[in-house]
Amino acid sequence: MAKREILPTDMWLWNSDGASPETWRQVMCISQTAVNIAVSQITSNTFCGNKSKAGTVTIEVPFQGEAYTDTELPEISAFELSQMARSKTVSKWKLAPVAPVAEDIISTFEGYLSQCNKQAQTDSPVTFDCNIVVDPSTYDEEKFDPETT
Repeated sequence: MAKREILPTDMWLWNSDGASPETWRQVMCISQTAVNIAVSQITSNTFCGNKSKAGTVTIEVPFQGEAYTDTELPEISAFELSQMARSKTVSKWKLAPVAPVAEDIISTFEGYLSQCNKQAQTDSPVTFDCNIVVDPSTYDEEKFDPETT
């Protein structure tokens, strides 16, 4: 397969309703997403020498977007995100394109919103920024395979 650049539209953020079969809803009007994976370092200094090894893995998914008031749309609004944060809801999420093609990377994970802020400025729309703290044991990245879907 030919090399293809990963575009911002390849990283739409989706949330599962938890039902079976799952229904995924897109987070409304995202302008930026990221995946931050960090591994702490454990070091020991003894008379036998200095040692270092990998410690705890932490994963966070920060995202930003514009806030809208239309709650009749199927997307998850900034209002719903702040409700989820206040209720400490742990839910399933994924980063994926709207219409994935072969070889697209789809990330799935479970986590909770550790923050959800709204900002208002006089010369621009109201925006929000949120952060998902991910349970590292649930984080998975797969290449999309249209043959198995």
